[in-house]
Amino acid sequence: MKHALAEPRGYASMLQDTDYPWCWYCGRTQEDRPEPWHAPWLIERCHIVSMPRIEDRRVVVLMCSRCHRVQSGDLLKQSLMVERPGLEQMLWLKHRFDWGQFDREFLGRFSVRKLPVMLPPCVGAVQRYMRRRGDYPIRGVSIREISG
Repeated sequence: MKHALAEPRGYASMLQDTDYPWCWYCGRTQEDRPEPWHAPWLIERCHIVSMPRIEDRRVVVLMCSRCHRVQSGDLLKQSLMVERPGLEQMLWLKHRFDWGQFDREFLGRFSVRKLPVMLPPCVGAVQRYMRRRGDYPIRGVSIREISG
């Protein structure tokens, strides 16, 4: 059942409609599957909030299969683990990579807890992203800003 507030426009085509068609957390593309990964590899829509779960672009970020599974709490082999992005980091990613669709009030309607302050990803995640993408070109963000 669709929620009355949901606007599914853009949800299904988000990967095609974004300027950043890769994992917003680690920078991997659909062609960058890790060596020991033996499951399907995609860039997926990862829900920031999901109570109730709705199909609306305003409540999702793009993540690779690995980052999405880590964020969801799935157990992975140690060699596949990365730092788990928390709600604070997911809000930050949404604001930086899809700011035209960022609506904190709308997100708050689908969260069972108060939304925290946005925090950038950890330095390790940003360094991996920069290694894969060459830079962190999101609205003037620098590694110094992130590492504090």
